[in-house]
Amino acid sequence: DLHSFPTRRSSDLNLLRRLREERGLSQSELARRLDMPQSYVSKIECGERSLRAGEIFSYAEGLGMTGAELLCQIGASTKGRPLR
Repeated sequence: DLHSFPTRRSSDLNLLRRLREERGLSQSELARRLDMPQSYVSKIECGERSLRAGEIFSYAEGLGMTGAELLCQIGASTKGRPLR
């Protein structure tokens, strides 16, 4: 899907979970901030669902960071490997 940001690599999934946990957020609290069900966060963190391009910025905001900061974090976690 051209409009999805791949977040199914274990390093990306661990990063999203780590960023949430570092901020002291439960999946439920992050989901509340995103105005989404808790299952949305769970599915993203376990790789059942990818973040769509437009969702990256709202997800980052829910984590208290900018979309650019989140993309940089994900880029750093891939260490130069292609995303797909």
